[in-house]
Amino acid sequence: MAETTALPELVEGPGPAPRRKLFHGWWIVVSSVVGDLMMLGPSTYALAVFLVPITKEMGWSRSAIALAPTMRSLTGMFVGPIVGPILDRHGPRVLMAAGGIIGGATLILLSQVHAIWQFYVLFGVGFSLAMGMSSGLVTSATVAKWFIRRRGRAVALAALGISLAGVVFTPLSQVLASVLGWRLAWALIGVLVMATVTPAALLLMRRQPEDLGLRPDGDAATPSLPGHPSGARAALPEEPRWTVRQAARTPTLWLLLFASNLLGLTIATILFHQLAYFADQGFSRTLATTVATTYSLCALTAKPIWGLIIERVSVRLCAVVNAVLSAGAFVVLAYASTPALAFAYAVCAGLTTGAIPVIQNMIWPEYYGRTFLGTIRGAFAPISMLSFGLGPFVSGLLYDATGSYRAAFLAIVGAALTSALLFALARRPQQPAQDAASATIPAQ
Repeated sequence: MAETTALPELVEGPGPAPRRKLFHGWWIVVSSVVGDLMMLGPSTYALAVFLVPITKEMGWSRSAIALAPTMRSLTGMFVGPIVGPILDRHGPRVLMAAGGIIGGATLILLSQVHAIWQFYVLFGVGFSLAMGMSSGLVTSATVAKWFIRRRGRAVALAALGISLAGVVFTPLSQVLASVLGWRLAWALIGVLVMATVTPAALLLMRRQPEDLGLRPDGDAATPSLPGHPSGARAALPEEPRWTVRQAARTPTLWLLLFASNLLGLTIATILFHQLAYFADQGFSRTLATTVATTYSLCALTAKPIWGLIIERVSVRLCAVVNAVLSAGAFVVLAYASTPALAFAYAVCAGLTTGAIPVIQNMIWPEYYGRTFLGTIRGAFAPISMLSFGLGPFVSGLLYDATGSYRAAFLAIVGAALTSALLFALARRPQQPAQDAASATIPAQ
């Protein structure tokens, strides 16, 4: 009988490594960019472009129009404390989608205003509600929940929407106002808001990585903890975990709050009044728009740079240095009577104030953790919104009284320097003893 020789068994070698799926946190960043871009663009940059034509057609003073952003901030005082806990417990998806619809409808109606009270109701109340639901606290707190090790770059990339708002909406609004008039421009921008913000929210936004079986930064899945409510997951042990009551008892929180508010006041002032200021200096509309766009481009560049720096350097040190440099940029603005000085201001201010949202959105989760971040920031939003709204209004009053912006711009120099001092005093608080409430993330 012939001997049979067994054929060698073929053994499969290791196949190609499975392609790793993109961490969903980066889609959260994309959606946050959309929300900030489409909310801050109309509310800040488009309004700055439309300020002069609105005053000419309607006969309203600049301080009267500037009261609308103040009313917007007053409305935001009531929105933040409501949105914060909702954000922690249920996430941003429905909030942001509804905000896109409300914001778009408000801008469409804004094209039909004929009385100042209508402008106040629509812009100061309606669009403020939309902003509180679709940008700012909602986007920044959500991004912070998805990242820890890479939080600096993630927050910086998400904050690009703030600067892109100026890059996109300053020239876009200028073209629309020149070709179609400010009324039809508002309506078209409203349609654009609804067509972008709502779909992005529904498709991309989620509360936190644990809800999808993930961990921050895309690490391995986090197991559910026995004995906790369904859906509750432990916060990472290396994170600080503060409740709003615990945080409110620390002096650091109040130092951060007032420092952030002073810087917010300065940004609101320059963004609202800079185009009108350059027009007063005799700049053409094209030149003034180019200066403002240069500022936004530099602010866009600053965000990822500062984001990477913050991952390696103390965020408190970054906040102090940034505030001092911002004050220097405001000095240049106060005396920017020539195009050369105007562009020098745009570059200096863009590279400094452009990073302020990144620094502020980093320092809160780093000091107080991400577990109740929305609740903590929402609880103190009334103070933040008030200062942000007062900047343009008080500056408008100073302009009407003196016929110049110099006094207002020198005042914000002092505000920036004061914020630097407050940031220097705001040392990281000592971690409190944890209880059951602060050890878990609220169930969805």
